[in-house]
Amino acid sequence: MASMSLDNEIKNYLPLLAMDQKESLLSQIRAFLKVKEAQPALTREEYLVQYNNELDAAEKEVKDGHFISQEDLESQSESW
Repeated sequence: MASMSLDNEIKNYLPLLAMDQKESLLSQIRAFLKVKEAQPALTREEYLVQYNNELDAAEKEVKDGHFISQEDLESQSESW
């Protein structure tokens, strides 16, 4: 029942959007579906290997100096 009311709410909002907003929304929906399709379920072991590999890659980025300091980020965010 909640699904139907969400669908109806979406249908009610769609006509209110400008064309560029509709295109952006459609792009996001496609991206959500693509990510869902592209990600096979991982076993716990596969997940841990992937997780550890991502941690190793992130640590290497920091070690190589590819990061932004808190102060620099705060300065940059002031212009957002």
